[in-house]
Amino acid sequence: MTLTQNANGNGASPAIKAQFQAMLAPSSKAVSRKGWGIDYSTVWIPYFTAAKTVGAVDDVDLPDDALGAPFRLRRDKDTNDVRFSASGRPMFFVAPELNDLVNRARDNYISGLLQSAAVVQDESPEQFAAQVDRQFRAAAPILSVEETDLSAAIVVQQQEMALAAANSAATVTPDGTPEVAPEAASEEAPTPAEETPEPVKAGGRGSRS
Repeated sequence: MTLTQNANGNGASPAIKAQFQAMLAPSSKAVSRKGWGIDYSTVWIPYFTAAKTVGAVDDVDLPDDALGAPFRLRRDKDTNDVRFSASGRPMFFVAPELNDLVNRARDNYISGLLQSAAVVQDESPEQFAAQVDRQFRAAAPILSVEETDLSAAIVVQQQEMALAAANSAATVTPDGTPEVAPEAASEEAPTPAEETPEPVKAGGRGSRS
């Protein structure tokens, strides 16, 4: 397929551009995201139900019970008892067949994204390279500011860590008094002053009467 020059002169055909616009169109609905970032109950189950309706998926790949009971209780392998989380809630897992198809759809979706990018890159290499260059040049001021801010933040963090380490050197004993740091406690204590002997009184032991 050869790309035709459109009105903007960027080399992309209207069909390819329409695919990107449809994929990136804003949505007015808030989507709850769960399995692989996409909600099972509101997206995956209706999607696979439609796939089975038109015969795109058979009972081998996706049995009806996987769609009817997509979430199963997680059980202990030895006792078969229901497992609970640390918060006391029962634990569930997605039916294996449904989970496998979600993984397959995800892999195919990623493959489609890469293929779309490859088509544009192969058929409009100059325009693609120019877009990459514009992206890097537009990001340069942001990256420069963030590099400076990060360097300054690292210095502040190191200073705070050093201060915290110095403060932790002086701990408090059980009686509430500060404990002397090990290096200070190892210093030699001052020698006490010598006491002057008390003079012997006259008439005491060893004297003559």
